Amino acid sequence: MLTHRTRGSIVTMASGAVDTGGAGLLCYGAAKAAVVQPTRTPATELGPRGVRVNAVAPGWIRTP
Repeated sequence: MLTHRTRGSIVTMASGAVDTGGAGLLCYGAAKAAVVQPTRTPATELGPRGVRVNAVAPGWIRTP
């Protein structure tokens, strides 16, 4: 764990499948949930030290 860091940013890639689920998304959703939960703890531990920790969960984008 970072002990002397006083600023910075950590970004992980999540997915809306964590919250919504869907047919055929069991393994994918579980893998993305495994990204989201370990993002929360460093966010609460490092936030007061000025380190931002975020999970980005892009949604579906309809393309032609």
